[in-house]
Order: sequence, then C-alpha cells, then structure tokens
Amino acid sequence: MAGGEDHLIPVMNLMVILIPFLIKMAVFVTTVTLQVTLPPRAAGGGGSAGGVEQTLLMVGVHPSKGFLITNDRGFLPWIPLKDGRYDYDQLQMVLKEDVKDAIPIYSDHEEIYLAIPDEVPFYEVVTLMDTVRGDLREEKIESVADAQKWGVEFQPNQDQSVYVAELFPSVIFGGAVPQ
Repeated sequence: MAGGEDHLIPVMNLMVILIPFLIKMAVFVTTVTLQVTLPPRAAGGGGSAGGVEQTLLMVGVHPSKGFLITNDRGFLPWIPLKDGRYDYDQLQMVLKEDVKDAIPIYSDHEEIYLAIPDEVPFYEVVTLMDTVRGDLREEKIESVADAQKWGVEFQPNQDQSVYVAELFPSVIFGGAVPQ
C-alpha cells in the first residue's frame, strides 16, 4: 500500500457521514409575501363620488405624536406614544371596536391606507402592517363556493382551510402624513 492512500479513508468516512448530516440539519426557509398596493396615480378630486359612499380609512403615523385614524368625514383622537413607543395594542383595539364594529360601512371593508413618513424605521412599518391586518382566523373550505370566496382551488376529500386577517387585509400606502 502506498503511503498516501491510507490517509484518504478517514476523510472519505468523514464525508460519507458529514454530508448527509449537514443536509439533514439544513434549515430551509419559506418566504411569505404580503401584497401591498399604492394609490392610483391620478386621484380625482372635487367631483361627487357618483352616489357611492366613500369608505376611505387611513392610519397616519407621526414620529413624536403616535397614530391618527382618519376617514373622509373626520378623525378619531390621537393614539399617543406609550413610553416613547408606538402603542400597537391600542391601535388594534381602536380599529376593531371603534371602527370595524361601530361604523357600519367598515364592517365588511378590507382596505386601509397607511401614511408613513420617511423617518419611521422599517421594522415599525412592518409591525404597523401586521397590526392593521389584525389577528388571523382559520376558515374551513367545505365547498366550491367557499373556495371561490377565498380565492383558492377546491380540493374534495381533503381538509382544506385558509387563514384570513380579521381587520383590514388590504394594505395601501399613500395619503398625507399628519402634522
């Protein structure tokens, strides 16, 4: 046996054990995306809405004041900062109790505008988007009509469900930043 061949056996044994171990221990990440939209480029103004009741709802963010919830008829009181941080729990409670449950035109409304200035950090924007969407609830898909309602394909003889945001699942960036 030549001098160099006996040194390859331990290396080959290590590779035979190490490679499957590393593949088994690898973490594969799944990415979930949230579709957000921008307001239309030409936002008409001045005219009537053609008999359609306006349901514009916006959450404005001010770096030193907090949140302001507004619609085309007025606004709710400011949700101030709590210990120097945004109060997301209070915002979600106000959106649910004072907007979604209390104002009939918003009970089935899905869109909400976010007005966010440039100085607000990105992680705060993501937290705000999660907050205005609300908690997720599971909806069972039991028929073709259920599948069409939630925009999925019906698969008979399978347990099928979707998770739906309870407040405002359609997030739109736009609007003026409150001063």
